[in-house]
Amino acid sequence: MTTQDRARDWLDDYAARLDDVAARAEQAGTEMAAVTGTARSRDGSVTVTVEPSGALLDVVFSPAAASITRERLAEQLLGTAAEARRQAAAEAVEAAERLWGADSATMSLLRASLTGPAQ
Repeated sequence: MTTQDRARDWLDDYAARLDDVAARAEQAGTEMAAVTGTARSRDGSVTVTVEPSGALLDVVFSPAAASITRERLAEQLLGTAAEARRQAAAEAVEAAERLWGADSATMSLLRASLTGPAQ
């Protein structure tokens, strides 16, 4: 095999690996776009749906919300949103692990961005 043949084989292999990474990244993007977390407060006054980043997608106040103070409702909202974010982050990590492998560098970065360092 000539040097030119080896170089061509290396380039072909590299291009195939890039295509694989691009396909997995597209699949990950599709799966991540569908990930949400929904939680309901213990007293049932609020239900929150968020993205893995914590961005609010939906907030629903039940009739029970009218019977608690605004301060308590705010506490319920914040706590419930945090729980929904934890759920969404866990789901996002699980989806990404299926694509990238649990021990990959990609997963280390994703886990840190979604759940914080050392988790």
